[in-house]
Amino acid sequence: MKPKKSSLPRLFPDTKVAAYYDPFSQIINLCQYDKSDYDKLDLNNPDFNSINKVSLFEHELTHWLDHISTLWGQRNLILIYNALNARANNDIDEFWRIKHLFNNFSGDDFFHYFTEEYNLHKDVIRSPWRYQISSGIRFSENGKPEYNKPILFVRFNCFDDIPIIRVPVSVASILESNAINSEFKLKVFIANQIQDIVDKNLELNKIKSDWLSILYNKDFALYTVIAHLTANLNNQSDVAQAYSISSAIGTTILNLPEEFYSKMKLLTIGQKEWDRRITEFQNIKDKGFAFYNLLKNLIDSKGKNKYSVDDLLSSSNLPNKTELEQIIIAEMRNIKANATEGPFKKTAIEYLDKGIEIFKIRGIDGRNKNFRNNLFDMKVLPRVIFGDTVFDDTQFKVEDVIEKLNKGHNLNVEETYLTCEFYDGKFNEFVKACGI
Repeated sequence: MKPKKSSLPRLFPDTKVAAYYDPFSQIINLCQYDKSDYDKLDLNNPDFNSINKVSLFEHELTHWLDHISTLWGQRNLILIYNALNARANNDIDEFWRIKHLFNNFSGDDFFHYFTEEYNLHKDVIRSPWRYQISSGIRFSENGKPEYNKPILFVRFNCFDDIPIIRVPVSVASILESNAINSEFKLKVFIANQIQDIVDKNLELNKIKSDWLSILYNKDFALYTVIAHLTANLNNQSDVAQAYSISSAIGTTILNLPEEFYSKMKLLTIGQKEWDRRITEFQNIKDKGFAFYNLLKNLIDSKGKNKYSVDDLLSSSNLPNKTELEQIIIAEMRNIKANATEGPFKKTAIEYLDKGIEIFKIRGIDGRNKNFRNNLFDMKVLPRVIFGDTVFDDTQFKVEDVIEKLNKGHNLNVEETYLTCEFYDGKFNEFVKACGI
Protein backbone atom coordinates (compact mmCIF):
# COMPACT_ATOMS: atom_id res chain seq x y z
CA MET A 1 0.00 0.00 0.00
CA LYS A 2 1.08 3.59 -0.67
CA PRO A 3 1.35 5.83 2.40
CA LYS A 4 -1.15 8.66 2.81
CA LYS A 5 -1.76 11.47 5.26
CA SER A 6 -3.57 10.83 8.51
CA SER A 7 -7.09 12.22 8.64
CA LEU A 8 -6.58 14.16 11.85
CA PRO A 9 -7.28 17.89 11.50
CA ARG A 10 -4.32 19.51 9.77
CA LEU A 11 -2.09 20.64 12.59
CA PHE A 12 0.70 21.63 10.22
CA PRO A 13 0.12 23.67 7.06
CA ASP A 14 -0.33 21.65 3.88
CA THR A 15 1.17 24.00 1.30
CA LYS A 16 3.46 21.64 -0.59
CA VAL A 17 2.40 18.78 -2.85
CA ALA A 18 6.03 17.65 -3.01
CA ALA A 19 6.26 16.67 0.66
CA TYR A 20 4.47 16.79 4.00
CA TYR A 21 5.01 16.17 7.69
CA ASP A 22 2.50 13.92 9.45
CA PRO A 23 2.24 14.90 13.14
CA PHE A 24 0.38 11.70 14.09
CA SER A 25 3.25 9.41 13.11
CA GLN A 26 6.00 12.06 13.21
CA ILE A 27 7.08 10.86 9.75
CA ILE A 28 8.18 13.08 6.84
CA ASN A 29 7.00 12.02 3.39
CA LEU A 30 9.13 13.39 0.54
CA CYS A 31 6.58 12.09 -1.94
CA GLN A 32 7.94 13.94 -4.98
CA TYR A 33 11.17 11.95 -4.86
CA ASP A 34 12.26 8.34 -4.66
CA LYS A 35 14.54 7.00 -1.95
CA SER A 36 17.41 6.69 -4.44
CA ASP A 37 17.26 10.47 -5.00
CA TYR A 38 18.40 11.01 -1.42
CA ASP A 39 20.61 7.98 -0.77
CA LYS A 40 23.87 9.71 -1.71
CA LEU A 41 23.03 13.22 -0.53
CA ASP A 42 24.92 14.80 2.34
CA LEU A 43 22.09 16.68 4.03
CA ASN A 44 24.47 18.39 6.43
CA ASN A 45 26.82 19.64 3.69
CA PRO A 46 24.62 20.30 0.66
CA ASP A 47 25.88 21.64 -2.65
CA PHE A 48 24.21 23.46 -5.50
CA ASN A 49 23.32 20.23 -7.34
CA SER A 50 21.16 19.13 -4.40
CA ILE A 51 19.67 22.53 -3.51
CA ASN A 52 16.04 21.68 -4.28
CA LYS A 53 16.04 18.27 -2.64
CA VAL A 54 17.84 19.38 0.51
CA SER A 55 15.79 22.56 0.94
CA LEU A 56 12.58 20.53 0.60
CA PHE A 57 13.78 18.26 3.39
CA GLU A 58 14.75 21.35 5.42
CA HIS A 59 11.20 22.69 5.18
CA GLU A 60 9.65 19.50 6.56
CA LEU A 61 12.46 19.04 9.09
CA THR A 62 11.52 22.41 10.59
CA HIS A 63 7.91 21.23 11.03
CA TRP A 64 9.23 18.17 12.86
CA LEU A 65 11.49 20.33 15.04
CA ASP A 66 8.62 22.65 15.96
CA HIS A 67 6.54 19.61 16.89
CA ILE A 68 8.99 17.77 19.11
CA SER A 69 11.24 20.52 20.51
CA THR A 70 8.96 23.45 21.36
CA LEU A 71 6.76 23.71 24.43
CA TRP A 72 3.67 23.98 22.22
CA GLY A 73 4.72 20.91 20.24
CA GLN A 74 5.49 18.81 23.30
CA ARG A 75 2.07 19.58 24.76
CA ASN A 76 0.60 18.31 21.51
CA LEU A 77 2.76 15.19 21.43
CA ILE A 78 1.66 14.09 24.89
CA LEU A 79 -1.98 14.42 23.80
CA ILE A 80 -1.30 12.12 20.84
CA TYR A 81 0.45 9.42 22.85
CA ASN A 82 -1.95 9.55 25.78
CA ALA A 83 -4.85 9.15 23.34
CA LEU A 84 -3.08 6.18 21.73
CA ASN A 85 -2.62 4.57 25.14
CA ALA A 86 -6.28 5.13 26.01
CA ARG A 87 -7.42 3.34 22.85
CA ALA A 88 -4.77 0.60 23.03
CA ASN A 89 -5.72 -0.10 26.66
CA ASN A 90 -9.39 -0.11 25.59
CA ASP A 91 -10.16 1.96 28.69
CA ILE A 92 -13.43 3.74 27.90
CA ASP A 93 -13.01 5.99 30.93
CA GLU A 94 -9.93 7.40 29.16
CA PHE A 95 -11.45 7.72 25.67
CA TRP A 96 -12.11 11.39 26.37
CA ARG A 97 -8.43 11.86 25.54
CA ILE A 98 -9.20 11.04 21.91
CA LYS A 99 -11.86 13.76 21.66
CA HIS A 100 -9.60 16.16 23.55
CA LEU A 101 -6.86 15.50 21.01
CA PHE A 102 -9.18 16.23 18.08
CA ASN A 103 -10.44 19.41 19.76
CA ASN A 104 -6.86 20.54 20.31
CA PHE A 105 -5.91 19.87 16.68
CA SER A 106 -9.01 21.69 15.48
CA GLY A 107 -8.13 24.66 17.65
CA ASP A 108 -5.12 25.26 15.42
CA ASP A 109 -6.87 24.26 12.17
CA PHE A 110 -10.24 26.05 12.16
CA PHE A 111 -8.79 29.15 10.60
CA HIS A 112 -9.81 28.39 7.01
CA TYR A 113 -13.41 29.10 8.01
CA PHE A 114 -12.45 32.62 9.05
CA THR A 115 -10.59 33.45 5.83
CA GLU A 116 -12.42 35.82 3.47
CA GLU A 117 -11.28 36.37 -0.12
CA TYR A 118 -12.28 39.69 -1.66
CA ASN A 119 -10.57 39.49 -5.03
CA LEU A 120 -10.37 36.26 -7.01
CA HIS A 121 -8.19 37.60 -9.83
CA LYS A 122 -4.50 36.99 -9.14
CA ASP A 123 -3.28 39.34 -11.89
CA VAL A 124 -4.55 42.47 -10.08
CA ILE A 125 -2.62 41.75 -6.92
CA ARG A 126 0.37 44.05 -6.69
CA SER A 127 3.00 44.37 -4.00
CA PRO A 128 3.59 45.74 -1.47
CA TRP A 129 0.37 45.09 0.43
CA ARG A 130 -1.32 47.38 2.94
CA TYR A 131 -2.71 45.83 6.10
CA GLN A 132 -5.39 46.55 8.68
CA ILE A 133 -5.83 44.80 12.03
CA SER A 134 -9.30 43.69 13.11
CA SER A 135 -10.84 41.00 15.30
CA GLY A 136 -13.74 38.59 15.41
CA ILE A 137 -15.12 35.91 17.70
CA ARG A 138 -14.90 32.13 17.88
CA PHE A 139 -17.71 29.61 18.10
CA SER A 140 -18.18 26.90 20.71
CA GLU A 141 -18.24 23.19 19.98
CA ASN A 142 -22.04 23.50 19.92
CA GLY A 143 -21.95 26.30 17.36
CA LYS A 144 -22.71 29.16 19.76
CA PRO A 145 -20.74 32.42 19.57
CA GLU A 146 -18.15 32.88 22.32
CA TYR A 147 -17.90 36.63 22.66
CA ASN A 148 -15.06 36.46 25.18
CA LYS A 149 -12.84 34.41 22.83
CA PRO A 150 -11.67 36.69 20.04
CA ILE A 151 -9.58 36.01 16.94
CA LEU A 152 -7.07 38.47 15.52
CA PHE A 153 -7.51 39.20 11.80
CA VAL A 154 -5.37 40.99 9.23
CA ARG A 155 -7.05 42.41 6.13
CA PHE A 156 -4.78 42.96 3.13
CA ASN A 157 -5.30 45.49 0.36
CA CYS A 158 -3.15 46.17 -2.68
CA PHE A 159 -1.18 49.39 -2.52
CA ASP A 160 -3.89 50.94 -4.72
CA ASP A 161 -6.48 49.84 -2.09
CA ILE A 162 -7.99 46.90 -3.96
CA PRO A 163 -9.09 44.49 -1.19
CA ILE A 164 -7.37 41.11 -1.40
CA ILE A 165 -8.06 38.86 1.57
CA ARG A 166 -8.71 38.72 5.30
CA VAL A 167 -6.96 36.02 7.32
CA PRO A 168 -6.57 35.16 11.01
CA VAL A 169 -3.19 35.30 12.73
CA SER A 170 -2.69 31.69 13.72
CA VAL A 171 -0.29 29.00 14.86
CA ALA A 172 -0.43 27.73 11.27
CA SER A 173 1.22 30.95 10.09
CA ILE A 174 3.97 30.62 12.69
CA LEU A 175 4.68 27.02 11.70
CA GLU A 176 4.77 27.71 7.97
CA SER A 177 6.81 30.91 8.32
CA ASN A 178 9.39 28.94 10.31
CA ALA A 179 9.56 26.26 7.61
CA ILE A 180 9.74 28.76 4.72
CA ASN A 181 12.46 30.70 6.52
CA SER A 182 14.57 27.56 7.05
CA GLU A 183 14.05 26.40 3.46
CA PHE A 184 15.06 29.66 1.82
CA LYS A 185 17.83 30.46 4.30
CA LEU A 186 19.46 27.17 3.32
CA LYS A 187 18.98 27.97 -0.37
CA VAL A 188 20.74 31.31 0.11
CA PHE A 189 23.57 29.61 2.02
CA ILE A 190 24.08 27.09 -0.80
CA ALA A 191 23.87 29.75 -3.52
CA ASN A 192 26.52 31.85 -1.77
CA GLN A 193 28.97 28.97 -2.27
CA ILE A 194 28.85 29.39 -6.07
CA GLN A 195 32.25 30.63 -7.18
CA ASP A 196 31.26 32.48 -10.34
CA ILE A 197 29.95 35.88 -9.27
CA VAL A 198 27.51 36.17 -12.19
CA ASP A 199 26.04 32.71 -11.61
CA LYS A 200 25.86 33.41 -7.89
CA ASN A 201 23.91 36.63 -8.36
CA LEU A 202 21.58 35.01 -10.87
CA GLU A 203 20.76 32.23 -8.41
CA LEU A 204 20.33 34.63 -5.48
CA ASN A 205 17.97 36.79 -7.54
CA LYS A 206 15.96 33.70 -8.50
CA ILE A 207 15.70 32.66 -4.85
CA LYS A 208 14.53 36.13 -3.85
CA SER A 209 11.95 36.14 -6.66
CA ASP A 210 10.63 32.73 -5.59
CA TRP A 211 10.47 33.88 -1.98
CA LEU A 212 8.52 37.03 -2.87
CA SER A 213 6.15 35.03 -5.07
CA ILE A 214 5.12 33.06 -1.97
CA LEU A 215 4.82 36.18 0.18
CA TYR A 216 2.58 37.96 -2.32
CA ASN A 217 0.44 34.98 -3.32
CA LYS A 218 -2.97 35.44 -1.72
CA ASP A 219 -3.46 31.66 -1.69
CA PHE A 220 -0.69 31.51 0.92
CA ALA A 221 -1.82 34.57 2.91
CA LEU A 222 -3.06 32.43 5.80
CA TYR A 223 0.51 31.17 6.21
CA THR A 224 2.49 34.31 5.37
CA VAL A 225 0.49 36.76 7.48
CA ILE A 226 3.07 37.06 10.29
CA ALA A 227 5.84 37.73 7.78
CA HIS A 228 3.68 40.48 6.27
CA LEU A 229 3.02 41.95 9.71
CA THR A 230 6.72 41.94 10.49
CA ALA A 231 7.64 43.57 7.18
CA ASN A 232 4.89 46.19 7.35
CA LEU A 233 5.45 47.24 10.94
CA ASN A 234 9.19 47.52 10.29
CA ASN A 235 8.82 49.17 6.86
CA GLN A 236 11.00 46.27 5.77
CA SER A 237 11.63 45.50 2.08
CA ASP A 238 14.19 42.74 2.70
CA VAL A 239 12.17 39.51 2.55
CA ALA A 240 14.95 37.48 4.19
CA GLN A 241 15.14 39.78 7.20
CA ALA A 242 11.35 39.94 7.54
CA TYR A 243 11.13 36.14 7.60
CA SER A 244 14.11 35.83 9.93
CA ILE A 245 12.54 38.14 12.52
CA SER A 246 9.03 36.69 12.16
CA SER A 247 10.40 33.15 12.55
CA ALA A 248 12.39 34.08 15.67
CA ILE A 249 9.38 35.76 17.32
CA GLY A 250 7.09 32.93 16.23
CA THR A 251 9.36 30.26 17.70
CA THR A 252 9.51 32.24 20.93
CA ILE A 253 5.69 32.22 21.04
CA LEU A 254 5.66 28.44 20.52
CA ASN A 255 7.93 28.16 23.56
CA LEU A 256 6.30 30.77 25.80
CA PRO A 257 4.97 29.20 29.04
CA GLU A 258 1.32 29.97 29.67
CA GLU A 259 2.01 31.69 33.00
CA PHE A 260 3.66 34.59 31.16
CA TYR A 261 0.60 35.53 29.12
CA SER A 262 -0.77 37.25 32.24
CA LYS A 263 2.60 38.87 32.98
CA MET A 264 3.69 40.20 29.58
CA LYS A 265 3.36 43.87 28.80
CA LEU A 266 0.27 44.51 26.69
CA LEU A 267 0.11 46.96 23.82
CA THR A 268 -2.46 49.73 24.16
CA ILE A 269 -4.61 51.04 21.33
CA GLY A 270 -6.61 53.57 23.34
CA GLN A 271 -10.03 52.42 22.21
CA LYS A 272 -12.29 50.91 24.86
CA GLU A 273 -13.51 48.01 22.72
CA TRP A 274 -10.01 47.14 21.51
CA ASP A 275 -8.50 47.32 24.99
CA ARG A 276 -11.23 44.93 26.21
CA ARG A 277 -10.44 42.56 23.35
CA ILE A 278 -6.74 42.69 24.18
CA THR A 279 -7.48 41.55 27.72
CA GLU A 280 -9.58 38.70 26.31
CA PHE A 281 -6.74 37.67 23.97
CA GLN A 282 -4.51 37.57 27.02
CA ASN A 283 -7.02 35.48 28.99
CA ILE A 284 -7.32 32.79 26.30
CA LYS A 285 -3.54 32.81 25.70
CA ASP A 286 -3.98 33.41 21.99
CA LYS A 287 -0.69 32.82 20.17
CA GLY A 288 -1.58 34.93 17.15
CA PHE A 289 -2.19 37.95 19.33
CA ALA A 290 0.91 37.18 21.42
CA PHE A 291 3.00 37.36 18.24
CA TYR A 292 1.56 40.77 17.32
CA ASN A 293 1.96 41.99 20.90
CA LEU A 294 5.64 41.01 21.19
CA LEU A 295 6.42 42.44 17.75
CA LYS A 296 4.73 45.79 18.54
CA ASN A 297 6.40 46.03 21.94
CA LEU A 298 9.81 45.34 20.40
CA ILE A 299 9.39 48.04 17.75
CA ASP A 300 7.94 50.57 20.21
CA SER A 301 10.78 49.94 22.66
CA LYS A 302 13.83 49.39 20.43
CA GLY A 303 12.90 50.82 17.05
CA LYS A 304 12.33 49.28 13.65
CA ASN A 305 14.40 46.44 12.19
CA LYS A 306 16.22 45.75 15.44
CA TYR A 307 15.99 42.22 16.75
CA SER A 308 17.69 40.32 19.52
CA VAL A 309 16.04 37.75 21.73
CA ASP A 310 17.01 39.72 24.83
CA ASP A 311 15.41 42.90 23.45
CA LEU A 312 12.32 40.94 22.42
CA LEU A 313 11.83 39.55 25.92
CA SER A 314 12.72 42.67 27.89
CA SER A 315 10.45 44.92 25.80
CA SER A 316 7.47 42.79 26.91
CA ASN A 317 8.62 42.54 30.56
CA LEU A 318 9.51 38.86 30.21
CA PRO A 319 12.43 37.09 31.93
CA ASN A 320 15.79 36.97 30.16
CA LYS A 321 16.68 34.17 27.74
CA THR A 322 18.63 32.03 30.20
CA GLU A 323 16.01 32.21 32.93
CA LEU A 324 13.10 31.61 30.56
CA GLU A 325 14.78 28.63 28.91
CA GLN A 326 15.25 26.97 32.30
CA ILE A 327 11.55 27.49 33.04
CA ILE A 328 10.65 25.97 29.65
CA ILE A 329 12.83 22.90 30.24
CA ALA A 330 11.19 22.40 33.64
CA GLU A 331 7.74 22.60 31.99
CA MET A 332 8.81 20.07 29.35
CA ARG A 333 9.85 17.69 32.10
CA ASN A 334 6.45 18.16 33.75
CA ILE A 335 4.81 17.26 30.44
CA LYS A 336 6.83 14.06 30.37
CA ALA A 337 5.60 13.23 33.88
CA ASN A 338 2.02 13.34 32.54
CA ALA A 339 2.57 10.45 30.13
CA THR A 340 -0.09 7.82 30.84
CA GLU A 341 0.56 4.12 31.24
CA GLY A 342 0.25 1.97 28.16
CA PRO A 343 2.19 0.44 25.28
CA PHE A 344 3.04 3.85 23.76
CA LYS A 345 4.45 5.42 26.92
CA LYS A 346 8.07 4.46 26.20
CA THR A 347 7.87 5.95 22.69
CA ALA A 348 6.33 9.14 24.08
CA ILE A 349 9.08 9.53 26.70
CA GLU A 350 11.79 8.95 24.09
CA TYR A 351 10.36 11.64 21.80
CA LEU A 352 9.92 14.12 24.64
CA ASP A 353 13.47 13.53 25.89
CA LYS A 354 14.77 13.95 22.36
CA GLY A 355 12.84 17.21 22.07
CA ILE A 356 14.29 18.58 25.31
CA GLU A 357 17.83 17.91 24.11
CA ILE A 358 17.10 19.59 20.77
CA PHE A 359 15.54 22.59 22.53
CA LYS A 360 18.76 23.04 24.53
CA ILE A 361 20.81 23.49 21.35
CA ARG A 362 18.08 25.32 19.39
CA GLY A 363 17.10 27.93 21.98
CA ILE A 364 13.86 29.71 22.74
CA ASP A 365 13.79 31.60 19.43
CA GLY A 366 15.40 28.86 17.32
CA ARG A 367 18.45 30.99 16.51
CA ASN A 368 21.20 29.50 18.66
CA LYS A 369 24.56 29.58 16.90
CA ASN A 370 25.53 26.50 14.86
CA PHE A 371 22.20 24.83 15.62
CA ARG A 372 21.94 22.98 12.30
CA ASN A 373 25.44 21.51 12.53
CA ASN A 374 24.88 20.57 16.16
CA LEU A 375 21.60 18.87 15.26
CA PHE A 376 23.24 16.71 12.59
CA ASP A 377 26.12 15.94 14.97
CA MET A 378 23.52 14.62 17.45
CA LYS A 379 22.33 12.20 14.74
CA VAL A 380 18.76 12.82 15.88
CA LEU A 381 16.63 13.18 12.78
CA PRO A 382 13.06 12.23 11.83
CA ARG A 383 12.01 9.15 9.91
CA VAL A 384 11.53 9.77 6.20
CA ILE A 385 9.58 7.94 3.51
CA PHE A 386 9.47 8.63 -0.22
CA GLY A 387 7.33 8.55 -3.32
CA ASP A 388 8.35 4.95 -4.05
CA THR A 389 7.76 3.77 -0.47
CA VAL A 390 5.30 0.88 -0.34
CA PHE A 391 4.18 -0.82 2.88
CA ASP A 392 2.93 -4.38 3.12
CA ASP A 393 -0.23 -4.30 5.19
CA THR A 394 -1.38 -7.82 4.36
CA GLN A 395 0.18 -9.35 7.47
CA PHE A 396 -0.35 -6.39 9.79
CA LYS A 397 -2.00 -7.12 13.13
CA VAL A 398 -2.23 -4.39 15.72
CA GLU A 399 -2.09 -7.04 18.47
CA ASP A 400 1.43 -7.97 17.34
CA VAL A 401 2.49 -4.34 17.49
CA ILE A 402 1.08 -3.87 20.99
CA GLU A 403 2.87 -7.00 22.16
CA LYS A 404 6.13 -5.73 20.70
CA LEU A 405 5.71 -2.36 22.41
CA ASN A 406 4.80 -3.97 25.74
CA LYS A 407 8.08 -5.89 25.56
CA GLY A 408 9.93 -2.58 25.30
CA HIS A 409 10.87 -2.84 21.62
CA ASN A 410 10.71 0.04 19.15
CA LEU A 411 8.69 -0.05 15.95
CA ASN A 412 10.23 0.27 12.52
CA VAL A 413 8.92 2.89 10.10
CA GLU A 414 6.46 0.50 8.43
CA GLU A 415 5.04 -0.67 11.75
CA THR A 416 4.80 2.93 12.93
CA TYR A 417 2.91 4.05 9.84
CA LEU A 418 0.51 1.08 9.81
CA THR A 419 -0.17 1.41 13.53
CA CYS A 420 -0.96 5.12 13.20
CA GLU A 421 -3.19 4.42 10.21
CA PHE A 422 -5.09 1.81 12.26
CA TYR A 423 -5.62 4.15 15.22
CA ASP A 424 -6.39 7.06 12.92
CA GLY A 425 -9.44 5.10 11.79
CA LYS A 426 -10.40 4.14 15.35
CA PHE A 427 -10.09 7.74 16.52
CA ASN A 428 -12.32 8.98 13.69
CA GLU A 429 -14.97 6.37 14.50
CA PHE A 430 -15.03 7.43 18.14
CA VAL A 431 -15.14 11.17 17.47
CA LYS A 432 -18.07 10.70 15.07
CA ALA A 433 -19.88 8.72 17.76
CA CYS A 434 -19.46 11.45 20.39
CA GLY A 435 -22.67 13.36 21.13
CA ILE A 436 -25.01 10.93 19.39
